[in-house]
Amino acid sequence: MGIFLDIQGIECGKVFTPKEAVRGVVRLELDRPTAIFDVTLLLEGLVQTSLIEKGPAFILGNDVPKVADERHQLFKDSRVLFPRPNTPFIARGYTLPKGQYVFPFEVNFPLWADCPTSQHATRHQETALPPSFDAHAATNGAHAKVAYTLQAEVTRRSRLRKVISTQQNLNFVAFDPAAALLSSLGTGCCTGQKVLYTSSHNSPGCSLTQLPIMLLEAKLPSPPVLFLREKLPLQLCVRTLPTRIHHILPIKVQNLAISLRSMTSITADVHHTSWSSCRKLLDLHGLDEIINCDRERDVLSEIKPGVIRGVTIPQISPSFTTCTVEHKHSLEVDAAFSLSELPKLLLVKLVINVEMLSGNDLEGELYTEDGGADGNNIPLRRGCLAHLSVPNSVGREGYPPPY
Repeated sequence: MGIFLDIQGIECGKVFTPKEAVRGVVRLELDRPTAIFDVTLLLEGLVQTSLIEKGPAFILGNDVPKVADERHQLFKDSRVLFPRPNTPFIARGYTLPKGQYVFPFEVNFPLWADCPTSQHATRHQETALPPSFDAHAATNGAHAKVAYTLQAEVTRRSRLRKVISTQQNLNFVAFDPAAALLSSLGTGCCTGQKVLYTSSHNSPGCSLTQLPIMLLEAKLPSPPVLFLREKLPLQLCVRTLPTRIHHILPIKVQNLAISLRSMTSITADVHHTSWSSCRKLLDLHGLDEIINCDRERDVLSEIKPGVIRGVTIPQISPSFTTCTVEHKHSLEVDAAFSLSELPKLLLVKLVINVEMLSGNDLEGELYTEDGGADGNNIPLRRGCLAHLSVPNSVGREGYPPPY
């Protein structure tokens, strides 16, 4: 006896979205007549976290790693494919002859999550689902996973292995906030700045410990949102301070690196931990590019505009927040400058928090706070843009931690 799941589009790497139907068939292959009670289909979403921690070495027995884990069910949709409704009940089961049987199904992903817990204060309902996610910490046993699975079960009349099942993981991604809603959260540019200093012993007659000579400036759209597989909308500039640069000219950009850092924070039982991973988007060495300087006024010089705007955002997990997992991102710029009077390079690091979106939007629909009575509108994820210091337009007093 064998049970199989044939899902439309799964062999082509299908990615599912909220309210989308999962279609296919459950195939049952019987090598002999078999009595079964039912064939059941289950679509489920889970958030799982776990970590390993060691206690103080001087306490007896604490040399063994301690495992903490937590599991939250986002939603569960179960339905019986066989027997069909109104079929007479048979206590001893339904005997099917040898052969192959096909049970078609269609089940939809929900728009809202429903995560009941033992504590009413942390009950998470009517919140947007997080994307599929699976990440391990490189240095310890921490693990975070958001998984969506479709499972088929057959209950048969048998003393051994009464229930047999098969399951398939489904790749899911939530809708992004609508462009109209993002525009309402901010316009113009989000700017990060870092000052480049030189020591006073290189400047005769100056009593200060350090002198600011230049400003590295990074600009992104406001709010600072990046989309997967799209070009990096970063403008990187240098502002010179003309009253203090005459003795150090020329200033040259020697090295430039841009990285995308992802930070994952989890809760497992009463334990907390976090870890980061980094993807290098651009790494240039030996540029030896002179920064234009004007002693009469501040000068804004853009660094490698064509090269930077040609960078494509890689395929990574979008930003999201749940009751036990937070996944956020930042853009990091590392630059090295050379001055005429200094033998060593001066290093500057600049960091801007960004929101990473999938680029998966719902055309023609507006995103609202409540989702609407008909459930057709997709909400802005609670917690979305929070680490960007952007006001959360959907935050309400008394609401639980966000999804």
